[in-house]
Amino acid sequence: MRRSYVIYQNPAMQEKLEVKAPIQSLANIEELRPEIGIPDYVDLSNFQMTKTVVALWASRHPDRIVEGAIEEPLKLALFGGGGFKLHCPSANKGPFSRTIGDVDLVTLKENGKLVVQILLNLSEKCGSMFYHGITSADRRFNTLRFGMRYRIHTIQDIDEQSVPTAGLIDIFCDKLTFCHILDVRDELSQVDRHVFTIGLENLIISKAQLIKCVANDEASDINQNRIMGEYDKNHLLVGMETKDMRDVGAALLDHDLGEGGEKISIDVIGRKLRQDWGMWKTVTMNLKNMQNRLKPITDAFGAKKDEQEVIEERLAKIVQELEGKYAARKKTFSFNKQWWQDVEDQETITPGS
Repeated sequence: MRRSYVIYQNPAMQEKLEVKAPIQSLANIEELRPEIGIPDYVDLSNFQMTKTVVALWASRHPDRIVEGAIEEPLKLALFGGGGFKLHCPSANKGPFSRTIGDVDLVTLKENGKLVVQILLNLSEKCGSMFYHGITSADRRFNTLRFGMRYRIHTIQDIDEQSVPTAGLIDIFCDKLTFCHILDVRDELSQVDRHVFTIGLENLIISKAQLIKCVANDEASDINQNRIMGEYDKNHLLVGMETKDMRDVGAALLDHDLGEGGEKISIDVIGRKLRQDWGMWKTVTMNLKNMQNRLKPITDAFGAKKDEQEVIEERLAKIVQELEGKYAARKKTFSFNKQWWQDVEDQETITPGS
């Protein structure tokens, strides 16, 4: 009988991470869901979302997972695909739903180390299905981020033979740092209100802040709906992936524009972007590109005409306001035209892949 599964091995360092067999859960997900307030529309058949519910429950009761930990709930939230699934019914069922391969978490910097401890202790308290482990390479990565980001190993999925596959989980602190820097501390202070996410407005911004420059001769390998225009005579600008547009589409379909409640606030988006000309430019370009290509993009998803019309109307209003009332001014002059920071291996670390 198998005793364990190896999900990480580095022979050179004589290091490996093992998960005890059999892979099992000691947690009753259907009991935990209402206890912490996970909406009924969230599809928990996805392995990543099941893990998420347990992690969020543990963040509400840190003292039950880590001996001597504080009793107060931690401020832990999702962004990316998992965040949209928590906030949007359409991200769980229908043409705008999709399977997610991982989840990314964000917390306050002062909670970062404790969140890591909780994840590392989850399998002991809740079952081997929720295993998380840390390697020497993870420790170096974490040390170099000075408490602003952590990376640990985990189980990405379990196949039909109940064999786990390895994955990684990222934990960001205070800010999301990709092509642009998005501060989410205010939203973290109200995670309950935002359904354990960084809020609808930040979810949209975090998807639409993706940008990169590619040579013209490399563009044939890229989905044409992602191409936003020329950077110079030899390069093109490429924006968010179609899966990101699917997530943004789900948010716009499910949530009206306005203030309060479950509405998307253009004012919140606009005020955040107006403070940073580069991020304003990237987000506006991405949303405008999605607006211009909305029909072929959503046709590919299988969206209905009335769904497309709702999304188009709300998207057009956001773009109009960003280019008008909330237009940002470029405050500094630079000989370098690039207004974003390059992110290594963007395709593999797009927020909430």
